[in-house]
Amino acid sequence: MLSVPNLLTMARIPLAFGAAFTLESCPHASMAMVLGACLTDFLDGLVARKTGAVSDTGRLLDPLADKIAFVVFSLAVLAEGGIPLWVPLVLVCREGLVVAGGLALVVRAGGSRVPESNLAGKASTLMLAVYLVRQAYWPGGVVLAGLDWIGLVAMFSLLLSTFVYASRLMGRSRQRGDSPGTGDGNCT
Repeated sequence: MLSVPNLLTMARIPLAFGAAFTLESCPHASMAMVLGACLTDFLDGLVARKTGAVSDTGRLLDPLADKIAFVVFSLAVLAEGGIPLWVPLVLVCREGLVVAGGLALVVRAGGSRVPESNLAGKASTLMLAVYLVRQAYWPGGVVLAGLDWIGLVAMFSLLLSTFVYASRLMGRSRQRGDSPGTGDGNCT
């Protein structure tokens, strides 16, 4: 479904690539693209709610655009020496698990219900964005495991949101009567 909110969401991906590719050569342009990507993240949902254009397509595209943007930009910040290697690795693994879990929920619901975001996920997105921007343009000192205080808070919020997400996923499985190891509760 092509709508203004979905176009705003999709704009985040080229903005992230642009910010990543210009991070070293033109940091002011890179920063402008990061701010543009953050603005689209704020505006897409707001416009969708205000215009009645909330859709399952948008619910799928928004977190997907976030995941792509974060992975691309974190790799650029890594290349500049702003974050340790394990941060993008954790991010890629975590986002892969979240996507797989979300797809499992959609399949189990027969494609009828796209999972909605939650407060913990929004908070971790904000903290990760603050940390990556900080490290890209104004790197902080190391406190623990290659991270500064903002990085530690960002990783903690990411861990917390992953726990909340997994708990919701397990709760939905139990509501359907599924056992964790079998998928649908049937042994056949």
